Amino acid sequence: MSLSLLLIIFSIFLACSSGDVVNDEKEIGTLKITTSSPLITDWIKNIDGDNNNEISNLIPYDSDGHHYQFTPKDFTKISESDVFFLIGEGYESSSLIKFIEENNINHVELLSHVSPMAFEEDGHDDHADHGHEDKHDDHADHGHEDKHDDHADHGDEDKHDDHADHG
Repeated sequence: MSLSLLLIIFSIFLACSSGDVVNDEKEIGTLKITTSSPLITDWIKNIDGDNNNEISNLIPYDSDGHHYQFTPKDFTKISESDVFFLIGEGYESSSLIKFIEENNINHVELLSHVSPMAFEEDGHDDHADHGHEDKHDDHADHGHEDKHDDHADHGDEDKHDDHADHG
């Protein structure tokens, strides 16, 4: 009889504890995250890990983001998202930026959080001056030719001549 009582208590315990887990998950909830670029989608998925947030992308992998035309369906998806990630700085269309601003969309414009590096036109020329040519010139002067010349002067011919005189 004590085994039956123990099983009942254990069952009640399991029922109560599983209910708490479900309630905790509902309190935390999942985020609806939408991105403009497949690259951003991959980053967010890696950062999110196993948190089971809803992460979706608008621009297909085989499309050019500069020329992608956002559809009304895309705008609806953005407005239903908890947060929208975009590249910014003119990558996406002006119609998307206008929609975000007019509808007060919670968004993160990634390029507004980084400082672009300035392009130096002669920066590539500096790479040629790293001394690679000097190293190769020095390599030719390592004395490989002298070693081979010394090898030829070992006197092998004399040894063979001496060997012939033994008989």
